[in-house]
Amino acid sequence: MLRLLLGTDWTANRDEILCRISRDVAARKGGRILLVPELISHETERRLCAAAGDTASRYAEVLSFTRLARRVSDEVGGAMDCLDAGGRVVAMAAAAGQLTSKLKAYAAVETRPEFLTGLIDAVDEFKRCCISSEDLLNAARSTEGSFSQKLEELALLMETYDTICARGKRDPRDQETQLLEQLEICDFGERHRFYIDGFPDFTRQHLAILEHLIRVAPEVTVSLNCGSPNSSLLAFEKAGSTAAEILKRARAAGVEVRIEIVNPVEKALRPVCETLFQGPISEGEAAGCLRAIRAGSPYQECMAAAGRIMELVRNGCRYRDITLVCTDMGVYRPLTELVFHRFGIPVYMAGTEDILQKSVVTTVLNGLEASLSGFEQRAVLRYLRSALSPLEPDLCDQVENYAIIWAIRGQKWTTQWVNHPEGLSVQWTEGAERRLKLLEDARQRAIAPLNRLRGAFQSAKTLREQVLGLYVFLEDIRLEQRLNRMAGGMDAS
Repeated sequence: MLRLLLGTDWTANRDEILCRISRDVAARKGGRILLVPELISHETERRLCAAAGDTASRYAEVLSFTRLARRVSDEVGGAMDCLDAGGRVVAMAAAAGQLTSKLKAYAAVETRPEFLTGLIDAVDEFKRCCISSEDLLNAARSTEGSFSQKLEELALLMETYDTICARGKRDPRDQETQLLEQLEICDFGERHRFYIDGFPDFTRQHLAILEHLIRVAPEVTVSLNCGSPNSSLLAFEKAGSTAAEILKRARAAGVEVRIEIVNPVEKALRPVCETLFQGPISEGEAAGCLRAIRAGSPYQECMAAAGRIMELVRNGCRYRDITLVCTDMGVYRPLTELVFHRFGIPVYMAGTEDILQKSVVTTVLNGLEASLSGFEQRAVLRYLRSALSPLEPDLCDQVENYAIIWAIRGQKWTTQWVNHPEGLSVQWTEGAERRLKLLEDARQRAIAPLNRLRGAFQSAKTLREQVLGLYVFLEDIRLEQRLNRMAGGMDAS
Protein backbone atom coordinates (compact mmCIF):
# COMPACT_ATOMS: atom_id res chain seq x y z
CA MET A 1 0.00 0.00 0.00
CA LEU A 2 1.13 3.56 -0.74
CA ARG A 3 0.39 6.46 1.57
CA LEU A 4 0.91 9.95 0.22
CA LEU A 5 1.32 12.51 3.00
CA LEU A 6 0.73 15.93 1.46
CA GLY A 7 1.03 19.24 3.26
CA THR A 8 2.19 22.79 2.63
CA ASP A 9 4.15 22.91 5.90
CA TRP A 10 7.24 20.73 5.46
CA THR A 11 8.03 20.78 9.17
CA ALA A 12 4.55 19.42 9.95
CA ASN A 13 5.11 16.67 7.36
CA ARG A 14 8.47 15.81 8.90
CA ASP A 15 7.04 15.70 12.41
CA GLU A 16 4.17 13.48 11.23
CA ILE A 17 6.62 11.00 9.68
CA LEU A 18 8.72 10.91 12.87
CA CYS A 19 5.59 10.50 14.98
CA ARG A 20 4.47 7.46 12.94
CA ILE A 21 7.88 5.83 13.16
CA SER A 22 7.96 6.57 16.91
CA ARG A 23 4.67 4.72 17.35
CA ASP A 24 6.11 1.74 15.47
CA VAL A 25 9.19 1.80 17.69
CA ALA A 26 7.05 2.01 20.84
CA ALA A 27 5.11 -1.03 19.62
CA ARG A 28 8.43 -2.79 18.91
CA LYS A 29 7.71 -3.12 15.21
CA GLY A 30 11.01 -3.44 13.36
CA GLY A 31 12.11 -3.14 9.76
CA ARG A 32 11.29 0.57 9.43
CA ILE A 33 13.47 2.53 7.00
CA LEU A 34 13.31 6.31 6.61
CA LEU A 35 14.76 7.44 3.28
CA VAL A 36 15.95 11.07 3.14
CA PRO A 37 18.43 13.09 1.03
CA GLU A 38 22.08 12.60 1.93
CA LEU A 39 22.48 16.20 3.10
CA ILE A 40 19.96 15.89 5.91
CA SER A 41 20.50 12.25 6.88
CA HIS A 42 22.60 13.00 9.98
CA GLU A 43 20.19 15.65 11.27
CA THR A 44 17.24 13.32 10.61
CA GLU A 45 18.93 10.54 12.62
CA ARG A 46 19.24 12.93 15.55
CA ARG A 47 15.60 13.96 15.29
CA LEU A 48 14.44 10.35 15.07
CA CYS A 49 16.38 9.39 18.22
CA ALA A 50 14.95 12.42 20.04
CA ALA A 51 11.42 11.53 18.96
CA ALA A 52 11.50 7.72 19.34
CA GLY A 53 13.88 7.34 22.26
CA ASP A 54 17.02 5.33 22.94
CA THR A 55 15.70 2.13 21.37
CA ALA A 56 14.97 3.73 17.97
CA SER A 57 18.00 2.17 16.27
CA ARG A 58 16.75 -1.34 17.09
CA TYR A 59 13.61 -0.95 15.02
CA ALA A 60 14.24 1.91 12.54
CA GLU A 61 17.12 3.36 10.57
CA VAL A 62 17.68 6.47 8.47
CA LEU A 63 19.19 5.91 5.01
CA SER A 64 19.85 7.82 1.82
CA PHE A 65 19.57 6.10 -1.56
CA THR A 66 23.37 5.67 -1.58
CA ARG A 67 23.39 4.13 1.90
CA LEU A 68 20.42 1.94 0.96
CA ALA A 69 22.49 0.60 -1.95
CA ARG A 70 25.29 -0.32 0.46
CA ARG A 71 22.80 -1.81 2.92
CA VAL A 72 21.26 -4.10 0.27
CA SER A 73 24.70 -5.02 -1.10
CA ASP A 74 25.80 -6.09 2.37
CA GLU A 75 22.91 -8.55 2.47
CA VAL A 76 23.02 -9.77 -1.11
CA GLY A 77 26.76 -9.51 -1.72
CA GLY A 78 28.65 -7.90 -4.57
CA ALA A 79 29.24 -4.47 -3.05
CA MET A 80 30.32 -2.01 -5.72
CA ASP A 81 33.76 -0.40 -5.52
CA CYS A 82 33.43 3.01 -7.15
CA LEU A 83 35.81 5.46 -8.79
CA ASP A 84 36.57 8.77 -7.14
CA ALA A 85 36.44 12.07 -9.05
CA GLY A 86 40.02 11.77 -10.30
CA GLY A 87 39.52 8.18 -11.37
CA ARG A 88 36.47 9.14 -13.41
CA VAL A 89 38.47 11.77 -15.31
CA VAL A 90 41.22 9.21 -16.04
CA ALA A 91 38.67 6.65 -17.21
CA MET A 92 36.99 9.20 -19.48
CA ALA A 93 40.39 10.24 -20.88
CA ALA A 94 41.12 6.58 -21.63
CA ALA A 95 37.76 6.24 -23.38
CA ALA A 96 38.44 9.33 -25.50
CA GLY A 97 41.92 7.99 -26.30
CA GLN A 98 40.53 4.70 -27.58
CA LEU A 99 38.10 6.54 -29.86
CA THR A 100 40.57 9.05 -31.34
CA SER A 101 40.13 7.72 -34.87
CA LYS A 102 36.32 7.84 -34.61
CA LEU A 103 35.87 11.29 -33.06
CA LYS A 104 35.32 14.17 -35.47
CA ALA A 105 33.04 16.68 -33.76
CA TYR A 106 35.03 16.41 -30.52
CA ALA A 107 38.46 15.67 -32.02
CA ALA A 108 39.92 19.09 -31.21
CA VAL A 109 39.00 19.02 -27.52
CA GLU A 110 39.04 15.32 -26.63
CA THR A 111 42.00 15.62 -24.23
CA ARG A 112 41.16 18.93 -22.57
CA PRO A 113 40.38 18.57 -18.84
CA GLU A 114 37.34 20.85 -19.04
CA PHE A 115 35.92 18.75 -21.89
CA LEU A 116 36.47 15.51 -19.95
CA THR A 117 34.81 17.02 -16.86
CA GLY A 118 31.88 18.14 -19.00
CA LEU A 119 31.56 14.62 -20.41
CA ILE A 120 31.40 13.18 -16.89
CA ASP A 121 28.68 15.68 -15.99
CA ALA A 122 26.77 14.61 -19.10
CA VAL A 123 27.14 10.93 -18.17
CA ASP A 124 25.81 11.77 -14.69
CA GLU A 125 22.75 13.42 -16.19
CA PHE A 126 22.12 10.61 -18.67
CA LYS A 127 22.29 7.96 -15.94
CA ARG A 128 20.06 9.93 -13.57
CA CYS A 129 17.49 10.06 -16.36
CA CYS A 130 18.02 6.36 -17.27
CA ILE A 131 19.30 7.25 -20.74
CA SER A 132 21.62 4.57 -22.13
CA SER A 133 24.16 4.72 -24.95
CA GLU A 134 21.63 2.83 -27.11
CA ASP A 135 19.08 5.60 -26.51
CA LEU A 136 21.63 8.19 -27.64
CA LEU A 137 22.36 6.18 -30.79
CA ASN A 138 18.64 5.95 -31.58
CA ALA A 139 18.32 9.70 -31.08
CA ALA A 140 21.29 10.26 -33.41
CA ARG A 141 19.59 8.21 -36.14
CA SER A 142 16.45 10.36 -35.91
CA THR A 143 18.34 13.64 -36.43
CA GLU A 144 20.68 14.99 -39.07
CA GLY A 145 23.82 17.06 -39.43
CA SER A 146 26.35 17.97 -36.77
CA PHE A 147 23.90 17.37 -33.92
CA SER A 148 23.44 13.77 -35.05
CA GLN A 149 27.21 13.29 -35.20
CA LYS A 150 27.66 14.71 -31.68
CA LEU A 151 24.98 12.40 -30.27
CA GLU A 152 26.60 9.42 -31.93
CA GLU A 153 30.03 10.32 -30.53
CA LEU A 154 28.55 10.87 -27.07
CA ALA A 155 27.00 7.40 -27.28
CA LEU A 156 30.37 5.88 -28.24
CA LEU A 157 32.16 7.72 -25.44
CA MET A 158 29.57 6.65 -22.87
CA GLU A 159 29.68 3.01 -24.02
CA THR A 160 33.49 2.90 -23.99
CA TYR A 161 33.62 4.64 -20.60
CA ASP A 162 31.22 2.05 -19.12
CA THR A 163 33.30 -0.78 -20.63
CA ILE A 164 36.46 0.58 -19.01
CA CYS A 165 34.67 0.98 -15.66
CA ALA A 166 33.32 -2.59 -15.86
CA ARG A 167 36.91 -3.94 -15.87
CA GLY A 168 37.72 -2.30 -12.51
CA LYS A 169 36.01 0.20 -10.27
CA ARG A 170 32.52 1.22 -11.36
CA ASP A 171 31.02 4.63 -12.00
CA PRO A 172 29.25 5.92 -8.83
CA ARG A 173 26.06 6.55 -10.81
CA ASP A 174 25.76 2.79 -11.43
CA GLN A 175 25.17 2.17 -7.72
CA GLU A 176 21.48 2.96 -7.95
CA THR A 177 21.09 0.87 -11.08
CA GLN A 178 22.68 -2.05 -9.23
CA LEU A 179 20.45 -1.31 -6.21
CA LEU A 180 17.33 -1.85 -8.31
CA GLU A 181 18.74 -5.05 -9.80
CA GLN A 182 19.56 -6.43 -6.34
CA LEU A 183 16.17 -5.43 -4.92
CA GLU A 184 14.49 -7.39 -7.70
CA ILE A 185 16.32 -10.62 -6.81
CA CYS A 186 16.01 -10.48 -3.02
CA ASP A 187 13.24 -10.02 -0.46
CA PHE A 188 14.66 -6.88 1.17
CA GLY A 189 11.69 -4.79 0.04
CA GLU A 190 9.14 -7.30 1.31
CA ARG A 191 10.73 -7.33 4.79
CA HIS A 192 10.70 -3.59 5.39
CA ARG A 193 8.28 -0.69 5.57
CA PHE A 194 9.56 2.50 4.00
CA TYR A 195 9.02 6.14 4.92
CA ILE A 196 10.33 8.71 2.44
CA ASP A 197 10.69 12.38 3.34
CA GLY A 198 12.62 15.50 2.34
CA PHE A 199 12.60 15.06 -1.46
CA PRO A 200 10.98 17.77 -3.63
CA ASP A 201 11.35 15.44 -6.63
CA PHE A 202 13.15 12.27 -7.76
CA THR A 203 15.46 11.32 -10.60
CA ARG A 204 14.34 8.60 -13.00
CA GLN A 205 16.65 6.17 -11.20
CA HIS A 206 15.01 7.03 -7.87
CA LEU A 207 11.53 6.74 -9.35
CA ALA A 208 12.33 3.27 -10.70
CA ILE A 209 13.53 2.16 -7.23
CA LEU A 210 10.52 3.77 -5.57
CA GLU A 211 8.12 2.08 -8.01
CA HIS A 212 9.63 -1.31 -7.16
CA LEU A 213 9.31 -0.66 -3.42
CA ILE A 214 5.67 0.41 -3.84
CA ARG A 215 4.96 -2.85 -5.66
CA VAL A 216 6.59 -5.23 -3.15
CA ALA A 217 6.77 -3.54 0.28
CA PRO A 218 3.89 -4.00 2.77
CA GLU A 219 3.62 -0.22 3.05
CA VAL A 220 5.41 2.81 1.61
CA THR A 221 4.74 6.30 2.99
CA VAL A 222 5.90 9.24 0.89
CA SER A 223 5.82 12.76 2.32
CA LEU A 224 5.74 15.67 -0.14
CA ASN A 225 5.53 19.40 0.42
CA CYS A 226 2.39 20.29 -1.53
CA GLY A 227 -1.33 20.62 -0.92
CA SER A 228 -2.43 18.24 -3.69
CA PRO A 229 -1.07 16.33 -6.70
CA ASN A 230 -0.33 18.69 -9.61
CA SER A 231 -0.54 21.70 -7.30
CA SER A 232 -0.79 24.95 -9.27
CA LEU A 233 0.96 27.05 -6.62
CA LEU A 234 4.50 27.85 -7.78
CA ALA A 235 6.01 27.21 -4.35
CA PHE A 236 4.65 23.65 -4.42
CA GLU A 237 4.55 22.98 -8.16
CA LYS A 238 7.55 20.63 -8.29
CA ALA A 239 6.42 18.53 -5.34
CA GLY A 240 2.88 18.50 -6.76
CA SER A 241 4.04 17.09 -10.10
CA THR A 242 6.14 14.50 -8.23
CA ALA A 243 3.07 13.43 -6.24
CA ALA A 244 1.09 13.06 -9.46
CA GLU A 245 3.86 10.94 -11.05
CA ILE A 246 4.08 8.61 -8.03
CA LEU A 247 0.29 8.34 -7.91
CA LYS A 248 0.18 7.44 -11.61
CA ARG A 249 2.80 4.71 -11.24
CA ALA A 250 1.16 3.22 -8.16
CA ARG A 251 -2.24 3.03 -9.81
CA ALA A 252 -0.71 1.52 -12.97
CA ALA A 253 0.80 -1.19 -10.75
CA GLY A 254 -2.57 -1.84 -9.11
CA VAL A 255 -1.38 -0.71 -5.67
CA GLU A 256 -3.82 0.71 -3.14
CA VAL A 257 -3.22 4.43 -2.57
CA ARG A 258 -4.31 6.62 0.32
CA ILE A 259 -3.80 10.38 0.16
CA GLU A 260 -3.61 12.03 3.57
CA ILE A 261 -3.43 15.77 4.11
CA VAL A 262 -1.21 17.00 6.95
CA ASN A 263 -2.58 20.18 8.49
CA PRO A 264 0.01 22.98 8.69
CA VAL A 265 1.11 24.38 12.02
CA GLU A 266 -0.33 27.84 12.49
CA LYS A 267 2.53 30.33 12.11
CA ALA A 268 2.70 34.01 11.38
CA LEU A 269 4.62 33.31 8.17
CA ARG A 270 2.18 30.71 6.81
CA PRO A 271 0.24 33.10 4.49
CA VAL A 272 3.53 34.28 2.99
CA CYS A 273 4.80 30.72 2.45
CA GLU A 274 1.63 29.64 0.68
CA THR A 275 1.84 32.51 -1.84
CA LEU A 276 5.61 32.42 -2.27
CA PHE A 277 6.67 33.06 -5.90
CA GLN A 278 3.13 34.23 -6.71
CA GLY A 279 4.16 37.88 -6.73
CA PRO A 280 5.76 40.49 -4.49
CA ILE A 281 5.23 40.20 -0.74
CA SER A 282 3.02 43.04 0.46
CA GLU A 283 4.53 45.45 2.94
CA GLY A 284 3.12 44.78 6.38
CA GLU A 285 2.31 41.15 5.60
CA ALA A 286 3.23 38.82 8.50
CA ALA A 287 4.03 41.89 10.59
CA GLY A 288 6.02 41.17 13.70
CA CYS A 289 8.27 38.53 12.14
CA LEU A 290 8.86 39.78 8.61
CA ARG A 291 9.90 43.12 7.17
CA ALA A 292 9.46 43.43 3.40
CA ILE A 293 11.61 46.00 1.59
CA ARG A 294 11.48 46.68 -2.13
CA ALA A 295 14.69 47.76 -3.83
CA GLY A 296 15.46 48.68 -7.39
CA SER A 297 18.73 46.74 -7.70
CA PRO A 298 20.88 44.16 -5.88
CA TYR A 299 23.18 47.01 -4.79
CA GLN A 300 20.28 48.79 -3.08
CA GLU A 301 19.27 45.49 -1.45
CA CYS A 302 22.79 45.13 -0.02
CA MET A 303 22.69 48.73 1.22
CA ALA A 304 19.36 48.05 2.94
CA ALA A 305 20.75 44.86 4.52
CA ALA A 306 23.84 46.71 5.75
CA GLY A 307 21.66 49.45 7.24
CA ARG A 308 19.52 46.90 9.05
CA ILE A 309 22.60 45.11 10.40
CA MET A 310 24.01 48.37 11.74
CA GLU A 311 20.68 49.09 13.40
CA LEU A 312 20.68 45.66 15.07
CA VAL A 313 24.26 46.07 16.26
CA ARG A 314 23.51 49.49 17.76
CA ASN A 315 20.65 47.86 19.69
CA GLY A 316 22.97 45.26 21.25
CA CYS A 317 23.03 42.44 18.69
CA ARG A 318 26.37 40.85 17.77
CA TYR A 319 27.58 40.36 14.24
CA ARG A 320 28.01 36.62 14.79
CA ASP A 321 24.26 36.34 15.57
CA ILE A 322 23.24 37.77 12.18
CA THR A 323 22.91 35.67 9.02
CA LEU A 324 22.59 37.04 5.50
CA VAL A 325 21.08 34.71 2.86
CA CYS A 326 21.46 35.48 -0.87
CA THR A 327 19.72 33.91 -3.85
CA ASP A 328 22.69 34.15 -6.21
CA MET A 329 26.17 34.38 -4.70
CA GLY A 330 27.68 35.20 -8.07
CA VAL A 331 25.64 38.43 -8.18
CA TYR A 332 25.52 39.36 -4.51
CA ARG A 333 28.97 38.34 -3.31
CA PRO A 334 31.00 41.23 -4.82
CA LEU A 335 28.30 43.76 -3.88
CA THR A 336 28.09 42.43 -0.34
CA GLU A 337 31.86 42.54 0.11
CA LEU A 338 32.01 46.09 -1.24
CA VAL A 339 29.09 47.49 0.79
CA PHE A 340 29.91 45.68 4.03
CA HIS A 341 33.58 46.67 3.76
CA ARG A 342 32.57 50.32 3.51
CA PHE A 343 30.23 50.01 6.48
CA GLY A 344 32.95 48.28 8.48
CA ILE A 345 30.83 45.13 8.87
CA PRO A 346 32.88 41.92 9.20
CA VAL A 347 31.41 39.19 7.02
CA TYR A 348 32.18 35.48 6.69
CA MET A 349 31.08 33.81 3.46
CA ALA A 350 30.05 30.18 4.02
CA GLY A 351 30.17 27.49 1.37
CA THR A 352 32.57 26.11 -1.20
CA GLU A 353 34.57 28.88 -2.82
CA ASP A 354 37.18 29.13 -5.52
CA ILE A 355 40.47 29.97 -3.81
CA LEU A 356 41.20 32.40 -6.64
CA GLN A 357 38.24 34.48 -5.40
CA LYS A 358 39.62 34.86 -1.88
CA SER A 359 40.42 38.48 -0.96
CA VAL A 360 44.14 37.88 -0.36
CA VAL A 361 44.65 35.93 -3.58
CA THR A 362 42.49 38.38 -5.52
CA THR A 363 44.50 41.33 -4.26
CA VAL A 364 47.79 39.68 -5.28
CA LEU A 365 46.47 38.65 -8.71
CA ASN A 366 45.02 42.11 -9.32
CA GLY A 367 48.34 43.66 -8.32
CA LEU A 368 50.21 41.40 -10.74
CA GLU A 369 47.77 42.20 -13.54
CA ALA A 370 47.99 45.95 -12.88
CA SER A 371 51.81 46.03 -12.92
CA LEU A 372 52.40 43.55 -15.75
CA SER A 373 49.71 45.04 -18.00
CA GLY A 374 51.63 48.32 -18.19
CA PHE A 375 49.25 50.02 -15.74
CA GLU A 376 46.13 49.59 -17.86
CA GLN A 377 43.45 51.72 -16.23
CA ARG A 378 40.88 49.01 -15.50
CA ALA A 379 43.51 46.69 -14.03
CA VAL A 380 44.88 49.36 -11.69
CA LEU A 381 41.40 50.42 -10.53
CA ARG A 382 40.47 46.78 -9.97
CA TYR A 383 43.51 46.43 -7.71
CA LEU A 384 42.68 49.63 -5.83
CA ARG A 385 39.10 48.43 -5.25
CA SER A 386 40.15 45.01 -3.91
CA ALA A 387 39.38 44.06 -0.31
CA LEU A 388 42.98 44.64 0.82
CA SER A 389 43.52 47.83 -1.16
CA PRO A 390 46.22 50.17 0.14
CA LEU A 391 43.73 53.04 -0.09
CA GLU A 392 40.65 53.76 2.00
CA PRO A 393 37.34 53.36 0.10
CA ASP A 394 36.55 57.12 -0.04
CA LEU A 395 40.05 57.97 -1.21
CA CYS A 396 39.90 55.15 -3.75
CA ASP A 397 36.72 56.72 -5.17
CA GLN A 398 38.48 60.06 -5.56
CA VAL A 399 41.47 58.45 -7.29
CA GLU A 400 39.11 56.60 -9.64
CA ASN A 401 37.26 59.82 -10.54
CA TYR A 402 40.56 61.60 -11.27
CA ALA A 403 41.80 58.69 -13.38
CA ILE A 404 38.61 58.71 -15.46
CA ILE A 405 38.51 62.52 -15.87
CA TRP A 406 42.13 62.73 -17.04
CA ALA A 407 42.30 59.32 -18.82
CA ILE A 408 45.09 58.09 -16.56
CA ARG A 409 46.67 54.96 -18.01
CA GLY A 410 50.10 53.57 -18.71
CA GLN A 411 52.99 55.78 -17.60
CA LYS A 412 50.60 58.51 -16.44
CA TRP A 413 50.21 56.44 -13.26
CA THR A 414 53.93 56.79 -12.55
CA THR A 415 54.29 60.54 -13.22
CA GLN A 416 53.23 63.36 -10.94
CA TRP A 417 49.60 64.48 -11.13
CA VAL A 418 49.23 68.24 -11.65
CA ASN A 419 45.80 68.66 -13.24
CA HIS A 420 42.74 70.03 -11.49
CA PRO A 421 40.81 67.28 -9.59
CA GLU A 422 37.53 68.40 -11.15
CA GLY A 423 38.65 68.78 -14.74
CA LEU A 424 39.16 71.66 -17.18
CA SER A 425 37.63 75.11 -16.84
CA VAL A 426 37.42 74.89 -13.06
CA GLN A 427 39.02 77.60 -10.96
CA TRP A 428 41.94 76.64 -8.76
CA THR A 429 41.28 77.12 -5.05
CA GLU A 430 43.09 76.19 -1.86
CA GLY A 431 40.65 73.31 -1.42
CA ALA A 432 41.41 72.03 -4.93
CA GLU A 433 45.15 72.20 -4.25
CA ARG A 434 44.72 70.25 -1.02
CA ARG A 435 42.68 67.61 -2.84
CA LEU A 436 45.34 67.35 -5.55
CA LYS A 437 48.05 66.88 -2.94
CA LEU A 438 45.93 64.19 -1.26
CA LEU A 439 45.46 62.42 -4.61
CA GLU A 440 49.16 62.68 -5.44
CA ASP A 441 50.10 61.16 -2.09
CA ALA A 442 47.59 58.34 -2.69
CA ARG A 443 49.02 57.74 -6.17
CA GLN A 444 52.55 57.43 -4.83
CA ARG A 445 51.46 55.13 -2.00
CA ALA A 446 49.50 52.82 -4.32
CA ILE A 447 51.60 52.86 -7.50
CA ALA A 448 55.17 52.80 -6.13
CA PRO A 449 54.94 49.13 -4.97
CA LEU A 450 53.36 48.15 -8.30
CA ASN A 451 56.12 49.92 -10.20
CA ARG A 452 58.81 48.12 -8.19
CA LEU A 453 57.00 44.80 -8.82
CA ARG A 454 56.98 45.54 -12.56
CA GLY A 455 60.70 46.28 -12.51
CA ALA A 456 61.43 43.08 -10.57
CA PHE A 457 59.58 40.92 -13.10
CA GLN A 458 61.21 42.67 -16.07
CA SER A 459 64.69 42.03 -14.69
CA ALA A 460 63.99 38.50 -13.41
CA LYS A 461 65.60 35.70 -15.39
CA THR A 462 64.38 32.73 -13.32
CA LEU A 463 61.18 31.70 -11.58
CA ARG A 464 62.98 32.08 -8.24
CA GLU A 465 63.67 35.74 -8.97
CA GLN A 466 60.02 36.30 -9.92
CA VAL A 467 58.84 34.72 -6.68
CA LEU A 468 61.26 36.87 -4.69
CA GLY A 469 59.98 39.95 -6.51
CA LEU A 470 56.43 39.05 -5.59
CA TYR A 471 57.47 38.46 -1.97
CA VAL A 472 59.06 41.92 -1.82
CA PHE A 473 55.81 43.38 -3.20
CA LEU A 474 53.78 41.68 -0.43
CA GLU A 475 56.20 43.09 2.13
CA ASP A 476 56.02 46.47 0.42
CA ILE A 477 52.24 46.71 0.79
CA ARG A 478 52.43 45.37 4.38
CA LEU A 479 49.95 42.60 3.57
CA GLU A 480 50.66 40.55 6.70
CA GLN A 481 50.08 43.48 9.06
CA ARG A 482 46.82 44.43 7.34
CA LEU A 483 45.58 40.85 7.53
CA ASN A 484 46.39 40.71 11.24
CA ARG A 485 44.44 43.94 11.83
CA MET A 486 41.49 42.58 9.87
CA ALA A 487 41.53 39.31 11.85
CA GLY A 488 41.74 41.22 15.15
CA GLY A 489 38.77 43.35 14.17
CA MET A 490 36.70 40.28 13.32
CA ASP A 491 37.62 38.59 16.61
CA ALA A 492 36.59 41.70 18.52
CA SER A 493 33.21 41.65 16.76
